[in-house]
Amino acid sequence: MFEYEGEILPTDWLPSSPAETDEIQEVTMPSDTEYRKDPAISQSFLKSNYWSPGNFTDDKYTPKHYFSIGGGVDCMLTTNEFDNQYYLSLAPTPSDSLLKVVNYLLLNELNWTDENLLAARTEFGLYPTYGDEAAIRNLSKIKDYYDEKIANKGKVALSRQQMDIIEAIVYSFKNNARTKRYFLPSTDDVKIYYQLQVYFNHNGVDLKGMLDLVVIDYVNRTIEPFDIKTTGKPVRAFTSSIQTYGYNIQAAQYTLGLQYAANNQAVLKVGNDVLDLNILGFEVKPFKFIVQTTDPRLLLSGNVSQPQIYQLDAALLVEGRFGKIAQAAPHNCDLSPSTTINDVLMVKNPGLEQMIEAFKFQKQLEAEGDPDAWVLTEREFKDYKKRGAVLIH
Repeated sequence: MFEYEGEILPTDWLPSSPAETDEIQEVTMPSDTEYRKDPAISQSFLKSNYWSPGNFTDDKYTPKHYFSIGGGVDCMLTTNEFDNQYYLSLAPTPSDSLLKVVNYLLLNELNWTDENLLAARTEFGLYPTYGDEAAIRNLSKIKDYYDEKIANKGKVALSRQQMDIIEAIVYSFKNNARTKRYFLPSTDDVKIYYQLQVYFNHNGVDLKGMLDLVVIDYVNRTIEPFDIKTTGKPVRAFTSSIQTYGYNIQAAQYTLGLQYAANNQAVLKVGNDVLDLNILGFEVKPFKFIVQTTDPRLLLSGNVSQPQIYQLDAALLVEGRFGKIAQAAPHNCDLSPSTTINDVLMVKNPGLEQMIEAFKFQKQLEAEGDPDAWVLTEREFKDYKKRGAVLIH
């Protein structure tokens, strides 16, 4: 499932601006609401919690252009719902600051009145030196866009260029010699599932994942998982983003979920329908990403960018699951008689298992009523207890 992740050092998993998150796009479809409402924990939540507990809120008024293309690609590629979920906008697209006003009115179900426009102006600090009449006059420039949104309630607006990019990406996936076979109709021997949800329990934590594409081969008894990604950079730049954005952790959680499913220990769904896929004992093959650029200079030119398929090797998958462990520097070790080997090991790069433990740590603090629950990371919490400050090294 396409999502954005951004992060503080050493990763970029927590988005702070559209410019940062335009790096890699993961599709988030407007229809995945029930999946998101399920209380099981996603890999993106685990990553966010590990580095920045409690930083799960989002500015609901800020436009997120990077979701439009990724979500549109996924919807057009894997469903028949594109026209019900997206529309081509003919009105001039407002600036991001004015789009906040449109979103403010829509999300709060407010009518287009002078009073509501002035309230939005105050909310976002727009036109601070203007009088009320002048501010309303400037805001009236977005009335056509607002009316268009009202007429297409619940749908995502796409500019002409965004629509062209989505169509070009979908065409490239369906016609490229290496990728087109994954977008053909299923057969009796090979079934292809899009937006396959998996729910499972691992180490006492309920987890979930939504896989863009899963190919089940009933002849060879294999399960082949894929994630579809788009990037604002050239396609080949994607390889440098695997660890930066923690995609090997995503692959680890999705692979683990399918392994549980192959042992009849997971629930599989498409939409609201629970599936019995009869995959007991099937082998889960290495995780793959299908990647294409969104750069119009590369996608809409005469020399059209070709999609690539990338497979994570065993080392990346192991690191995604168990992290990378190293011996702590001597000045960070407390060499007392009670010191154990675990005391002199440190997590250089966290994996899924460390992130699950970090989540359980926060839940424990929450159960104990500790005010630092969902505020401090485990390392910060322990450093404050031990020395009254977070150790920098």
